[in-house]
Amino acid sequence: MSKSLYKNLYEQIKQDILNGTYKTGEQIPSELDLASAYGVSRITSKKALEMLAAEGIVERHVGRGTFVKNQTTINQNSSSQKVIGLVMVSMTEHYGTEIVSAIEAFAAGKCMVVLRLTYGIPEKEDEAIKELMEFGVDGLIVFPAKSEYISERILQLVISQFPIVVVDRTINGINMASVRTDNSRAVQAGLEYLTFLGHKHIAILSPSLQSNNVLEERSKAVIQFSADRGIFFQRKHWLTSIHGDSGIPEEEAEKILRHLRQYPEISAIFAFEYPIALLAAEAIKRQSKHLAEDIDLICFDSPPTMFGQPPFTHLRQNEKALGETALATLLNLMNQEEAENKISIRAELIVGQSTRGKKVD
Repeated sequence: MSKSLYKNLYEQIKQDILNGTYKTGEQIPSELDLASAYGVSRITSKKALEMLAAEGIVERHVGRGTFVKNQTTINQNSSSQKVIGLVMVSMTEHYGTEIVSAIEAFAAGKCMVVLRLTYGIPEKEDEAIKELMEFGVDGLIVFPAKSEYISERILQLVISQFPIVVVDRTINGINMASVRTDNSRAVQAGLEYLTFLGHKHIAILSPSLQSNNVLEERSKAVIQFSADRGIFFQRKHWLTSIHGDSGIPEEEAEKILRHLRQYPEISAIFAFEYPIALLAAEAIKRQSKHLAEDIDLICFDSPPTMFGQPPFTHLRQNEKALGETALATLLNLMNQEEAENKISIRAELIVGQSTRGKKVD
């Protein structure tokens, strides 16, 4: 792969400072002017200036511009810093924010991170990856958009052996570096807890199980747990058409309410996503029932309240470990070092306020 555009521009400006084109204290052309002069995008010129600032070669002042700091302190043999692209679906209070924080903290002194959000839209994911590749990133960490199949662009990068790590997605038969939560063990831990409390009629609430293989993996874990323990979870109690973060809340809560009224024997709910747990809690309230008294509820992830106690009993995904492991794996690939291909991170069962904590009579 040819040298990245931003690195070419970075080195050109650095050389101009060395040969006196730009002297100490002088202002360097703006991002827009550099982009126009060198025929690159503004994001490319911005990154080149950020790299110069990171090395202490220039100072950037909001509203004023970029100025040469001290041309005599430049090390002509210094190597430019690696840049990775981070493509995420979203950052919410219950999932994503801590992953980004972990990646940025782990990247300090090792590489720079350029973040793009796709909001779960495959077309935006494709556009983000295309833009980052044109920008010239040295590697990619991608949280694929929610779709049944992984994108063709990601597959092309894997086949071409470009350094890429996919988070929360695996494809059978493809040798692809991936880091993910161990969903099977997490579901098992959740069901162990609910059955320990004495629940036999458990509702599984989820978006379409075909929307991505994380949900599919979780559903298969329920079936496997049932087979291993000889416990029959009736499929009629499953509701797998809930749109937790993309539907109309009022309609989705009513959908769950109708389900609970249709099957009054349901005594516990396992929501595969936190937004669905919020809808389920509202449906229970509308049924004039009480959470953790009439119906127990568990889910994946649940942000703590102001006083630290999570509202829902949940399987907490280890976001810090996911972020750090994804970046460590990518750096190994970028350095052509040995890297484990499929890494699973354990989730932890956290008891919150949505389960009664004692066996059902």
